[in-house]
Amino acid sequence: MSISLEEIIRKIMEKTSLSREEIMEKIKSIKEELGAKFISDVGAAQIIASDLGVPLFESIPREMVLEIRELKEGQQKVSVIGRVMRVLGVRDFKTDKASGKVGSFILADQSGEVRVVLWNENAELISGNGIKVGDIVKVSNGYTRRNIRGNLEVHVGTYGKVIVNPPDVNEDYYPEVISDFRKISELGDGIYMTSLEGILKRKIG
Repeated sequence: MSISLEEIIRKIMEKTSLSREEIMEKIKSIKEELGAKFISDVGAAQIIASDLGVPLFESIPREMVLEIRELKEGQQKVSVIGRVMRVLGVRDFKTDKASGKVGSFILADQSGEVRVVLWNENAELISGNGIKVGDIVKVSNGYTRRNIRGNLEVHVGTYGKVIVNPPDVNEDYYPEVISDFRKISELGDGIYMTSLEGILKRKIG
């Protein structure tokens, strides 16, 4: 990000009692001290601003990515990253007030699993070869709610964003795709959906 000399001077003048002439004199002094060949007016002005505690660029809040275990009901602007363990497909819906498409998939990180529900345009990402089992997916600006079974879900609506296989993510951090079938001993907290295979020992009821 670049900034002009005049803009730096203006910001320093707004935050301090220095005049333009005084700032230019300081710039001259720094260049004489460091050598005019090695630093520009802009560089010297940035040093002055830093010494005076004058911010030159607006701070942009970093996006906070939550682990799945940190998700709670009613959260807004949620961001999560994980590996797609199962794609549950897309269907059309229609109510008295709206109609469109809805699709979902199971996302997993090292802390657990969660169902991610995509609405309308985002749901199209599941169609065809958009989102596949094994992909790393980043969800931004989603929201959490519980479904009718009481399970927590991440929903991605109009203002949400989904990135498939983002380039800045280390996929080795996320669990490998597991088989649809697990051993009973593998069950535990944080497993959202699974299938079991075994021998029926006794039928009750």
